[in-house]
Amino acid sequence: MNSPKPPKNPRNSPKKSVESAKNKERGQPRKSQAAKPIELFVETARSRIGFPKKGPGRKSRYTSICLYGCAFNPYAYPEHNQLVAVCGETNVHVFKITDADKLEHIWATSFEPLGIATDRKEILYSVAWAYDTYEADHHRPAHKIVAGGVLGHVYVIDLKTKNLDNTLRSFGGDINDIRVNPADSNLIACASGDQSIRIHHIRNQSCLITIGGPLSHPSAVLSVDWNSDGNTLITCGFDHQLMSWDLSVNPAKEWLDKTCDELKNGKKNIFFQSSSDGDRSTNNIKITKKIGEDTDKAFLKEVQEELHRPHDNTLNIYAPSAVITDLHSDYMDCVRFLLDSELFLSKERRSVLEPEQSVTNYAWYKNPEGWSWYHKCAIDPMRKFIGCAGSGGTLFFFKIEAEAPTAENHEPVHKLKLTDGGNVRNVDFSPCGRYVVATTSDGYVVRMDRMLTLIMSSSPSKSSPVAPLTITNYSFILAADNHLQNDQKKTFLNVEYEYQNSTHHAQIPMHKDEFAEIRGDLNSSRIVDLLKSKH
Repeated sequence: MNSPKPPKNPRNSPKKSVESAKNKERGQPRKSQAAKPIELFVETARSRIGFPKKGPGRKSRYTSICLYGCAFNPYAYPEHNQLVAVCGETNVHVFKITDADKLEHIWATSFEPLGIATDRKEILYSVAWAYDTYEADHHRPAHKIVAGGVLGHVYVIDLKTKNLDNTLRSFGGDINDIRVNPADSNLIACASGDQSIRIHHIRNQSCLITIGGPLSHPSAVLSVDWNSDGNTLITCGFDHQLMSWDLSVNPAKEWLDKTCDELKNGKKNIFFQSSSDGDRSTNNIKITKKIGEDTDKAFLKEVQEELHRPHDNTLNIYAPSAVITDLHSDYMDCVRFLLDSELFLSKERRSVLEPEQSVTNYAWYKNPEGWSWYHKCAIDPMRKFIGCAGSGGTLFFFKIEAEAPTAENHEPVHKLKLTDGGNVRNVDFSPCGRYVVATTSDGYVVRMDRMLTLIMSSSPSKSSPVAPLTITNYSFILAADNHLQNDQKKTFLNVEYEYQNSTHHAQIPMHKDEFAEIRGDLNSSRIVDLLKSKH
């Protein structure tokens, strides 16, 4: 595995500060005034996934793997190492985020289709994390990774043993998106190319609920997400429509409660879809009334109840609770709920329409590289940023404003060029909000850290004699590790200086109290000598 080093010079280097004209005229010493802290994301590590390419010649050849899926473990405590799973081709990879600015590869597994050589090859599009509460209650490994793709199978993999725990089969097309219920870690919702959305329990091979039909999406469903309460789904796809599905009302609520209660007791693979049940037969139904000429609704209901045995059926939902048809003019490849709210984010490649009064378009953002599809978005758990993948290899960050959006909000506030030879496919924030990981079509897994930058609004003082080495600009950087106390957070001085007729940059580890003492005269001999020692 090739792990190139992060760039030496950060892309978000602070601009040179401007000197006050009044102080210049009066000859007064310039004062350092701290500007409002600015949060930025800085690339700290990357890894590339691929394999050597066979061929003649001495030159080393390397074939990268297109990585589609990316997901952090949402059940990790903030003080623990964060784990992230990525998927592409037939492989699932797990990486560990460490405090040493590293992206450590833990393990990988591959899923090859069984059968003759003409079988379709598996290509995994989406990955997510689940948590088996039954295994956790019995003090056994409970963290599971779920992944799916072209073949329509959902693979449930145990994180600790790396074994395949279960294979969920219900789909007739590609699996484009997998999302875990935030209120029940055993339930997952999958968006499929067969125009359906299906809800699975990770301990049951067949789905519990199938969503689809003439009133649902008439084309492939590309994305799905749960609200924070886990009782509503939002979906989108090629048909330009957004649909909401209410699972808090019967019969959906009653059916989920009933099936999940039995599966939580340790049972596994006990519910089957009608089409896969070979024992289903009307010969075993006890008919208590003869069939007459009239349509007896009571009799039909009795037959339906006999057919609807609890251990061999799935619930079908045909009609959404709400539909938005006048907001998007093109297909949508990603939809995400904003944490603890009824607001959601939907992404397409063209500009949005003016919606009717029944829909509130709270804000819109312009993705400069949104000309192709299957580039996912993610919402910051701290509700400050939206990360959006770009077709040209750039990752864009948009600011989520608490107040009414303004025209400036449409443009990205920060962007990182992650690759020149491909595009960014997916992005995800860690549950603690400290890290961001993105995957690209040319095999890169890129780690970014959230940094809090305090940029001063004036140049440093020149009260001391002019030294051969002169500091021209500086900023004090505070890493936004929210799980640490302020006195434990990583802090350093980011310096731009002139030396030997060239401009240099340096980062000096420094406590905030020490910085407060020297900020009035950064050209002191102590700092200058330290910078000179680097040459």
